Amino acid sequence: MRRKHILFTLVVIGIIGLITSLYLVKHHYDLTENSFCDINSVVSCSTVNTSVYAEIFHIPVAAFGALWFLVLLFLVAYSLKKKIAYRTFVLWSGAGAGAVVYFIRAEILLGALCIYCTLVHLLLVLSLMLAIVLYRKRPSEH
Repeated sequence: MRRKHILFTLVVIGIIGLITSLYLVKHHYDLTENSFCDINSVVSCSTVNTSVYAEIFHIPVAAFGALWFLVLLFLVAYSLKKKIAYRTFVLWSGAGAGAVVYFIRAEILLGALCIYCTLVHLLLVLSLMLAIVLYRKRPSEH
């Protein structure tokens, strides 16, 4: 994969992740709307999105997800105009993937799965894999 293809893919990931995270923020505050993924007690976005794990410092974790994807989009845009250390992508994506571990643990403890959250998790892990590829393809530094 060429650098521009990877960056384009990261833009797509960023947009899908941002939209999904914003939906989860909206759903967190507007529980009158049933989520299509409230299928049963195990597959239920509402169960996960209203749990004790759904907020940090009274801020929905999905808002942090939206911020994460915004920063990813900024990093891609910046890297197209200026030289950026690909290590930055790896570190940022690694932090996101690290958060995934916490949230998967939370879903296991709750005994519930949120389809939208799982999509975000997959996007974060995919961004880490692409960041690693981008880092490995960087021009040699002398």
